[in-house]
Amino acid sequence: VPKEKRRCQSERKKMAADFWSSTHCNRWLRPKGEAGDLGNDECRKKDLSVFTEAELKRLRIYYAVYIQNMARSLSDKSTSLPRVRQRVIATAIVYFKRFYHKNSFMDFHPHLVALTCLFLASKVEECPLPPKLIMQQLDSRFPYGIPDLLECEYYVMEELDCNLVVFHPYRAVIQYAADADLGKHLQTVWHLLNDSYRTDVALFYPPHLVGIACIYLAGEYHGVSMIDWLKDIAITKESIDEIVAQIIDMYETYSPADSEFESLACKIPTHTAGSR
Repeated sequence: VPKEKRRCQSERKKMAADFWSSTHCNRWLRPKGEAGDLGNDECRKKDLSVFTEAELKRLRIYYAVYIQNMARSLSDKSTSLPRVRQRVIATAIVYFKRFYHKNSFMDFHPHLVALTCLFLASKVEECPLPPKLIMQQLDSRFPYGIPDLLECEYYVMEELDCNLVVFHPYRAVIQYAADADLGKHLQTVWHLLNDSYRTDVALFYPPHLVGIACIYLAGEYHGVSMIDWLKDIAITKESIDEIVAQIIDMYETYSPADSEFESLACKIPTHTAGSR
């Protein structure tokens, strides 16, 4: 067995051993096609009284992008902070999606929840961000301050049942890409993986499958067939087809120049953290 393949297999086994016994796997992976896979019924009805299904889908994408952009703005040349790690951003987005899997956009303003998730994720991932600096990123239209951020943090932790450890495929995907002989296209894989957090795949699929789907998609993009590699690692194309489809659909749905975000966000009432 080639050295790179042995390392890839070892990485998969290690991640799997940790993941399958985790709360991420046993409490937060939602079975597709079963009742409740789209979230709390009462909260969905409340959201659907204001938004269409398509608008809710775009809102979830927009707020994932919002978290990514806020994290990047914290690391620009005007601050003394080091670059916010991608793992922090990914964990924050997963927190956000889990939170609104159980709650309505109409009950908790997502601008505040998004920044709260970033604040909480930075502490969990041991790269703490100052609350004052985080709140400076918030648009002045929203009357929130540090006390709201700290109060909202308790609500987010409560809704997450304090299950704060999130598994990501970032480390493993480096080995996967080398094993698939796609190392020279690792940057494409990385971009696809980062963008996959704009979809809801992290709520429904184990992280190693998401990573493999991104490698498959990168290979297809660069004209490299991944079918034989999938067979080598005992993964069927059918097991990643839906992940690939959701990522492609996200790119077709979202445009960086889309002005719809603000018009949709304006439909959401502004609350203080404790006014639910």
